[in-house]
Amino acid sequence: MAKKLVPDNLAQNIGKRIRQCRDAAGLTQDQLAEILGKDAKYISVIENGKKKVQIDTFVSICNALQVDYTYIITGNPTNFKSKEIQDKLLQLTERQFNASMEIIDTFLSKD
Repeated sequence: MAKKLVPDNLAQNIGKRIRQCRDAAGLTQDQLAEILGKDAKYISVIENGKKKVQIDTFVSICNALQVDYTYIITGNPTNFKSKEIQDKLLQLTERQFNASMEIIDTFLSKD
C-alpha cells in the first residue's frame, strides 16, 4: 500500500492557521474577503476546513495577511511573520542592521 503523502486533516489545519493569522492581523472575515474580492462565506468555509483552498487564493491570503506560505502549510512557528521581519530588515542601513542583530543576540542569550 502506498504511503499517504498529504494528511487527511491538511485542509482543517490550513484553515485554522489562516484564521489565527487573520485574527492576529486584526481583520474580520468580511474585511479579508473584501481585500481578496471573495465572499465572506467562502473565507469561513476555508477557515473551517470544509473546502480546500485554491493555490491562487492561498497565495493571495498569505500576501494579504503578510505571512509566510510555509507557516500556513506546516504550522512551523519559525516561519510565522518572517516575511514582515525580512522586509523590515531590508530597509535598515548596515549600521542599523548590525545594532538590531546585537539586540536580538542579547535577547537570545538571556535565560
